Amino acid sequence: MRLALAILFLWLGGALLYVAFHPLGGDNLSGTPGDALISLRSAVNRADNT
Repeated sequence: MRLALAILFLWLGGALLYVAFHPLGGDNLSGTPGDALISLRSAVNRADNT
């Protein structure tokens, strides 16, 4: 169970790093982690508003 949780957290961390440094779409063109978090928050806000 601990191994599965560790793998899950590593996978999520890798996915977050990938999104932070490889901007997808036109939300963040600079590719900094802060911009990725801002675009992630705006995406969550858009999902909440629907």
